[in-house]
Amino acid sequence: MEQRATLPATLPPREVAHVRTSPKKRKAFLEAYTKLRGIARAAKAIGVAHTTVLRWRQADPVFNAAVEEIKEQVTEEIEDAMITRAIGWDEPVLDKDGNHVGDRKKSSDLCLIFALKGARPDVYRERSEVHHTGTGFSLEINLGAPPAEPPTIDVMAQEVD
Repeated sequence: MEQRATLPATLPPREVAHVRTSPKKRKAFLEAYTKLRGIARAAKAIGVAHTTVLRWRQADPVFNAAVEEIKEQVTEEIEDAMITRAIGWDEPVLDKDGNHVGDRKKSSDLCLIFALKGARPDVYRERSEVHHTGTGFSLEINLGAPPAEPPTIDVMAQEVD
């Protein structure tokens, strides 16, 4: 996994030479970003620092818009892949000799969970609440849905019958 330093939202200004890079270099970056799907990887591929790309984005709204458009395309591809994995796909089944003998449905429970949390956060989000009341120390912590009411004696009797 690539490690990056955390950068501030805006970088301190540098000499104009760092911002005024040839349009060819910026175009090369956009092509590399489209292909490699990562800003740091694309910057490295064309031989510039990640922070240089951030400066280009701050200085050039047209370039920044192009980067954002590519970023949106990549995000949509990731979402499509997640949904495919959540719903499932057919995986070929091979015999010991490598011959195709059928297909089996494969899916990812984890992708399904994330897809549901994204599609319906009001239903599937993680729930936790912390309440502090009064001037003394009184704390209530609720992790998840409230517990179901315990069954009454009448309900328990019906289950036995």
